[in-house]
Amino acid sequence: MNRMRMDRRSARAMAVGAVAALGLAASATGTAVAAQPTQQQVPTYTCGGGVTVGPLVTGFDCTASPGAPKIGLVDGPFVVTIPAGSYTCDSGVAAVPVTVVGFGCEPEPPA
Repeated sequence: MNRMRMDRRSARAMAVGAVAALGLAASATGTAVAAQPTQQQVPTYTCGGGVTVGPLVTGFDCTASPGAPKIGLVDGPFVVTIPAGSYTCDSGVAAVPVTVVGFGCEPEPPA
């Protein structure tokens, strides 16, 4: 009889642990979905100088919009504005305020 109690307790503890793990997984999934940028949340960088070479845009002396990564990879679309114009880039690297490098960039259409 004592052994049955241990088995039931173990089963109950495992069930509670599984429910907690599922709750954490659901919470993490919800956070990941909420963190994806929308049209209004696309990171932007405004730079005092810069150059373009084909689909590569490098900006210097940059500021980042709120929520835009200041250091490291910029994964997903973002906008870099340099004196020559604004460019939408597929991905890049930021080291604000020193530089922002965009890959797969195209000029934004005139407003």
